Amino acid sequence: MFAISESPLSISPEQLDDYLARGWFRMNQTIFTTHFLQFNNIFYSAIWLRIDIARYVPDKNHRLALKGIKAFRTEVQPAQITREHEVLYEKYKAGVAFESYSSLRQLLLANNTYSIYNTLQVNIYAGEDLIASGFFDTGKTSAQGIVCIYNPAFKKYSLGKCLIYTKIDYCRQNKLLYFYPGYTVPGYPAFDYKLQIGTQNMQYYNRSANMWAAFTTVHNMYKPLTDMYEKLFELKTSLLSKKVSAKVLYYRFFDAPLSITLWTNLLDYPVFLLPEIRQTTDITRIAVYNIAARQYIYFECIPVYTVENPDNQSTVFSSEVISIYKQLFATTNTDDMANAIIISCNEPPMYIAE
Repeated sequence: MFAISESPLSISPEQLDDYLARGWFRMNQTIFTTHFLQFNNIFYSAIWLRIDIARYVPDKNHRLALKGIKAFRTEVQPAQITREHEVLYEKYKAGVAFESYSSLRQLLLANNTYSIYNTLQVNIYAGEDLIASGFFDTGKTSAQGIVCIYNPAFKKYSLGKCLIYTKIDYCRQNKLLYFYPGYTVPGYPAFDYKLQIGTQNMQYYNRSANMWAAFTTVHNMYKPLTDMYEKLFELKTSLLSKKVSAKVLYYRFFDAPLSITLWTNLLDYPVFLLPEIRQTTDITRIAVYNIAARQYIYFECIPVYTVENPDNQSTVFSSEVISIYKQLFATTNTDDMANAIIISCNEPPMYIAE
């Protein structure tokens, strides 16, 4: 529901448009969606963005950025990964703070020999030297920006932004409707630059309403993780008023469904409420808040993998990867969910370990 990955054997331009319009994005040769991230043991909302190309008019920043690289040669062509691109990627990796793929080929293709996407690239040259390259996929009416790399020695030219502006210009010239630059992460500054490009025509995907909304400010954006946490804290308060304690915990392995196929029904909620009721080693009863359905759900979960050295953070559940075994109760009312949890204190688990 919140972390899904698919590996199609092929993808048509119309299918890519549809995926992007639903808040999905390309990763290697798969296509996925997630609405939550974690960096350095801190959990965040991932907010997907798109630029309305039909309404886009280059602003001052757009014009000045491209004017600043006028002395360089810029070209747009079908994507190819050359030795020159891999050398540039190594220089780029050395200058960034976050973890990245081992090679550009690994980033774009993983272990595949060909791409199912119609991928183009923007190359920027200083003389004969490749100093920046950006890759983007095109559908019938939209495009998605995949990666921008540049030589850190030319950082003063804002080459990352120049690559994105050039991709946007390509979309405008080819009368595409939307350009999808990926996600922004409120509270994590490394992605803030995306909100400074095409701001007047920026939209973000509201996961609760399952629709695109106009971006105004980060403060006004709907943040799914914040909503989940606040609702579960309300439930915790309700339980406490009824003399039952509970913890609201972040879940380390919420994104396991993106990469693990050995087990099904893996929990993909990044935060849940763990009531201090009778539990067993075979099952764990938790409450989550579904932002799409706008309701609490009470699950019976089973562990599928036990972690040998879990984190020692009191606010993070990291000891097990868990799978949803059964839904026990669902309601939009906080007190009703609290009462259901209390009643379950005297009920035996429904799951019987084999």
